[in-house]
Amino acid sequence: MELKLDFGIFLDDPQYSGLVKSCEDIKENIIKLNKVIDECAEIREKHFDKLTKEDRIELHLFMLYAMNGCYWMTLRLNGVDPTKHPIKQELHRIKEAMLRWKQIKELKNRPKVDKEAAKRFIRSGLWDPKSDEPGCSVNKKMKFEDD
Repeated sequence: MELKLDFGIFLDDPQYSGLVKSCEDIKENIIKLNKVIDECAEIREKHFDKLTKEDRIELHLFMLYAMNGCYWMTLRLNGVDPTKHPIKQELHRIKEAMLRWKQIKELKNRPKVDKEAAKRFIRSGLWDPKSDEPGCSVNKKMKFEDD
């Protein structure tokens, strides 16, 4: 993708040099972003069946966020306030989906409880019902003899 920007008289004017540089930077970033999106689309077309469920979900979330982010930038470049546009709610929805996916991934990595060991700890820490017989006091007072 080749973007041609013609700045005409603004190119040599020092007053607009910052604006020209900003436009050139935007142009370069758009080209890089386009390459990344093309690579992801190629991966999706050629290797989608080979991807794991986790990789598919991450690819979909990335593509959703990238495309909606591009639309956000397009609105900004055209002078539209995207904070009052439905794209803001869509980006928020995608962020929530990303957070849910992160929580699901973290569930797999959290430590597991050894139930049998926990039962043994609890059983040994609790009172023993057999020692509750009358005449067999566990907390018996001890008397010391004075010498």
